Amino acid sequence: MNQITKLIVEHFNKSQLFQQTYYNQNPNAKYYLTGTLNSFYSEEEFSSGVAIGSSFGLLGALATSGIKTPGRVVIDISDLKLFSKDGTLIKDFGNFYKEYKENFRPDASCWCAYWNANEMLKDFNTHLVEKIRNEMMNVKL
Repeated sequence: MNQITKLIVEHFNKSQLFQQTYYNQNPNAKYYLTGTLNSFYSEEEFSSGVAIGSSFGLLGALATSGIKTPGRVVIDISDLKLFSKDGTLIKDFGNFYKEYKENFRPDASCWCAYWNANEMLKDFNTHLVEKIRNEMMNVKL
């Protein structure tokens, strides 16, 4: 959870969603965001072709480089709320859920499920920023 929170903070700062976003409590923060991570899940079918190809070194890796296998990534955050420093609720954003069902690049060591989840987290964060930005348009801070 801490790693995902840190990545979200980093993404918020890059997208300039707020003037400055901090991880954890910070005395300079005027607002804070809370939420519950319900799911950060990834699965992908094993590719025997990639596993066999990896045993042939570079030639095998080149031969299997175009293989993709079905996979699924689910990221779900609920109870996403923005509060002022004094604890006053500013905005309840509700839940934010995305499910990705795609053909992903596999690997012989089965690390691909982790790589793909992290890659989809970037997309999730981009959509999360847009959701918050759109819903904050009518909120006076």
